[in-house]
Amino acid sequence: MNSLLNAERPPVFCPGCTHERITHTLDQAFQKMGLTGHQIVIVSDIGCSGLFDIFFHTHAMHGLHGRALTYAAGLKMARPELKVAVTMGDGGQGIGGTHLLAACRRLSFAVKWTAGSSRPPGSRRPLTMNSLLNAERPPVFCPGCTHERITHTLDQAFQKMGLTGHQIVIVSDIGCSGLFDTFFHTHTMHGLHGRALTYAAGLKMARPELKVAVTMGDGGQGIGGAHLLAACRRNIDLTLLILNNFNFGMTGGQFSATTPPEAQLGSGFLTALERPLDICEVARSAGAPYVRRCSGFDKNLAREIQSAIEYEGFAVMDIWGICPGRYTKKNRLTPKMIDDALAKLPPLEGIIPENVRPEYGQHYRRMAADQNKVPEPAVIRNQYKAPQTGRQEVILLGSAGQRIITAGELLCIAGLTAGLKTTQKNEYNITVLRGPSISELILSPEEIDFSGIDNPTVVVALDQEGVDRRRDLFEHLAKNALIIQIRGVSLPASKARIHQVDLKNQGIKCTDWALASLAVLAKLKKVIQPQMLEAALKIRFKGNALDSALQLVKLITPP
Repeated sequence: MNSLLNAERPPVFCPGCTHERITHTLDQAFQKMGLTGHQIVIVSDIGCSGLFDIFFHTHAMHGLHGRALTYAAGLKMARPELKVAVTMGDGGQGIGGTHLLAACRRLSFAVKWTAGSSRPPGSRRPLTMNSLLNAERPPVFCPGCTHERITHTLDQAFQKMGLTGHQIVIVSDIGCSGLFDTFFHTHTMHGLHGRALTYAAGLKMARPELKVAVTMGDGGQGIGGAHLLAACRRNIDLTLLILNNFNFGMTGGQFSATTPPEAQLGSGFLTALERPLDICEVARSAGAPYVRRCSGFDKNLAREIQSAIEYEGFAVMDIWGICPGRYTKKNRLTPKMIDDALAKLPPLEGIIPENVRPEYGQHYRRMAADQNKVPEPAVIRNQYKAPQTGRQEVILLGSAGQRIITAGELLCIAGLTAGLKTTQKNEYNITVLRGPSISELILSPEEIDFSGIDNPTVVVALDQEGVDRRRDLFEHLAKNALIIQIRGVSLPASKARIHQVDLKNQGIKCTDWALASLAVLAKLKKVIQPQMLEAALKIRFKGNALDSALQLVKLITPP
């Protein structure tokens, strides 16, 4: 009476999947709360957790991978009287980590989720013999901005390490911190807002000998939170300098992920709705092995930056500073106030012992070196003649567990042995152990510009689930089309010719019916012929699997 589950679309997951139990448990929770469907919105992500919205008689929304929390936030803000539940898998949470961090900071709603190239020599003139600062583009920030001091301090760190410009890459984000790449005579890269760590990771993996430093503001860190979490988990040898001045300075002084709720900014009362993010605690809990928070006015800042760069692993520095152009126009903040605020926080001064582990790039290369060498792709020779000329379109209609996709692959390989171009397009439920399984194949002597099938040459009806899924195609089949019908499968009316096969009576298991149907086609000399199928089996299988497949093909009696 009180259940909100949809009787016409009951939960269907793989046997033993915990998601099914969670579906029923969520329904029980709704019942205990006395909620009706019009009081609830279920916002689902992509993947198996993305099926929840169709199982309930509630309001529902389904969107892009990792973005469910953004839709949920908008819904809750627009309709605060509704209960909004978000179902998200661990994959979506990883993709949408930025939105998770933002939701955690915000107080407006409750969320539930399931678990660059080198520049030519001389293009920039160094300021001094050892300095890497660009004399033709000196640092220009607002008077009193901590960023300028950090710029010179970073240069001092490079000098103390004895580094030259060609040994360094500075990857900058958007905003005032995004100007750093123009101030140094080094390799540089500048990209999209919040994405600097992704570029830096790729650079470090491709060129491990380089020192890669990332400059990012608190605004970019909030936008790119998912990338910060990924970098912490991976422990790639990067140095992240977060120039934290508590607002989006360049774009107008809006609140950021680290803005104190009492601050007066251009965002008005919105600033007070969110809890500021403790970047260092997030980084530590996500696995960063080196975390330090400090003041941009620290007299030892150059040495601290040097230690972070020299650390072999992912190093995060949360450097607090002052934005005189925006923040301090309405909010008093001095170096002494920064020191006092930092003193009240738990000290984080470098290495986090529990997170120390091998650096990602080195570990990756060691493990990759131990992997078996990937064999060269098989060469498929054009050695047979297809039984028909022209384009042939085949649709296999079956269900999960019948090896439909493998059979489709075999049909394509058989086509290649006759010099044909082939395409395969598959459809199956994300609950891979249940539901229909369909494969669409095209074999053609001409180039295939479009992989859609309009006029199937052959339809193989292996299971009722697959037939029901594509029921509408039968009424459009031409008279010269062929349907291979496994006995027991009911077909909609059509004009096509039907060839019925009783595979069960021949002692063939249901899991082998798809391969057996290819043998039927070969012996009918429709689309492929026996030598083409045998060659495909020898290319695709080896050992006992090949022997079993060849034996199965022999069992199929001639039509």
